[in-house]
Amino acid sequence: MTYYSDHAKALAKRLRQFLKQRDIDLSHSQCLEIFSELTGEISWNHLNAKLNTNQDRDRLPYGWFAHGEYLSSSYQFAFEKAARTISIACEKQRPRTYATLMQFFAADRFKDTTLMFSWQIKTEDADSASLWMRADGAERERLAFDNMQTPEPDRSIKGTTGWQDVAIELFIPRETEKIFFGVLLSGKGKASFRNLQMIAQNGEALPLNYDDTDSLYPVNLGMFASQTK
Repeated sequence: MTYYSDHAKALAKRLRQFLKQRDIDLSHSQCLEIFSELTGEISWNHLNAKLNTNQDRDRLPYGWFAHGEYLSSSYQFAFEKAARTISIACEKQRPRTYATLMQFFAADRFKDTTLMFSWQIKTEDADSASLWMRADGAERERLAFDNMQTPEPDRSIKGTTGWQDVAIELFIPRETEKIFFGVLLSGKGKASFRNLQMIAQNGEALPLNYDDTDSLYPVNLGMFASQTK
């Protein structure tokens, strides 16, 4: 997995929140050191030095992070804050390349219900652009998953298209601890995403501008702020 400095800090912050919910109170600095060790570095200073070499590529909305195969060498992200639009472009295609912009939040408020995740997608010569959502248990086991690419039929957006509305729905089992979700470009081309929404089965629309330490909802769902906000 490829991280950038602000993403690592955001994930360390999330780690501290989840540990605190389990009565383990660590400082942010301690969580940064734990995160660094998990990535194979001996300290946060060593990890941060490497991450800062990619700072000019850190063009993502606040609260979101990137993951993918050949991410740093194959894909470019562009965030248009005014239009609240994120674009993913493949600069160098390799076998099985993909890039996703994603985040996660606690499932406490949404167990035994269905979440609908919708966005508008526009593509340029894209192999496959899609939305995905996953429910994980306490041991990171996958309890439920939907990706527009799978299962059959393939519902992903391909080729060159104008803006179109797309949505997926996922039932969140009672055993779910975390909900992961994101947008995905597989292979070549470019995909742009805007007007994200997430709605619960009871009609509750998740807040677009949430930024709290409780992880009850996704952070900056509406993409109002950049990483440097």
